[in-house]
Amino acid sequence: MSTETLLSMSEAAEMVGLTRPTFYRKVEELGISTTDKDGKKKVEVSELIRVFGSEVKMNREDVSKKSADAVQTKLPVSNDTKDLEIHIARLEADLEAEKKLRHEAKESIEYFKGQVALEKEEKNKITLLLEDHNKKQDDAQDLSKAMAALESRIANQETKAKEEQERAQKILRQNQALKKALEDEKTKSFWQKLFG
Repeated sequence: MSTETLLSMSEAAEMVGLTRPTFYRKVEELGISTTDKDGKKKVEVSELIRVFGSEVKMNREDVSKKSADAVQTKLPVSNDTKDLEIHIARLEADLEAEKKLRHEAKESIEYFKGQVALEKEEKNKITLLLEDHNKKQDDAQDLSKAMAALESRIANQETKAKEEQERAQKILRQNQALKKALEDEKTKSFWQKLFG
């Protein structure tokens, strides 16, 4: 961290267009990093750019003032160098923000890929369940048809059995009638058999 890019709290507040008390509150609220230098809190220009982005106001007067401060601290800095340092600080802050956005985008993409995979898996499960349900319905229809056919055969067999039973009873009645007639014939005398 070079001293050229360190600002006092007042300078930092002025750069972002805030009063000093408001800037102190923002330091607490937004977690702006500060550095203690010679017993005074200082803020790095790149930190302001990271937090406030395009709201940071850098003009030639700021650069000249900072250059004058650098001369007082015996650091040789030209306006061009200062401009470059500020530009580099902004670019570094933009690069960090871009890296953060890319990382978040990657995480989002991975999350959505996972969600798509889960949805496909759920879709496959539902498809299998529907196929199984359809198969069970087909099996149930086949079973119903088989039951209907079996009931029909049983009804036919019952009808045939009833018919056979009636025929057997009819034959039994005929046999009984014939047996009675035969017994009656046996009890008749010879003359009754002849003349009837």
